[in-house]
Amino acid sequence: EMKLIKLSVFAVFIFSKFVFAQQKPSDLGSLSEAIEIATTNIVEGGRYSGDYEIGREIEITVEFRNKTDFIIDGVELELLEKDAWGDTVLTKTLVLTRPIPKMEILTAMWTFEDNEFLKNDEYDILRPFAKYKTGKVSFKIEKIVFDDGTKLIASKKQKKVLNKRL
Repeated sequence: EMKLIKLSVFAVFIFSKFVFAQQKPSDLGSLSEAIEIATTNIVEGGRYSGDYEIGREIEITVEFRNKTDFIIDGVELELLEKDAWGDTVLTKTLVLTRPIPKMEILTAMWTFEDNEFLKNDEYDILRPFAKYKTGKVSFKIEKIVFDDGTKLIASKKQKKVLNKRL
């Protein structure tokens, strides 16, 4: 009986070493297995110094859900805005360099300030969508990096599929 117990414990040890050794970020097949965008929000607002408005800005909030048992250290995504006719009017790469804990949600925010001296800056382009909800803003996750240095990058096939959905 003692030999049987020792053999069983050894078998469980070997099995668990094999199974857990196979679970690493590089084993994931695609970006969608690792992360998803849970919610987004785009609003126009004021920038204030005390009680005084000193400018206007567009605030983009994106909620990321880490679907893995690994810490994600960074995310690169592409912001695409299309006008009411479906023409792409803005493409912008956004980078998140805050860790997203295992199986948790992290909310990130980007702001685009109005530069009154520049016409058609990012603020001006995003404003109709933020204010009137005309057109369509979408996001594509391009790359993620895990805390062990493993990187997952959208394949050309994934990019084509994502582009067709927009």
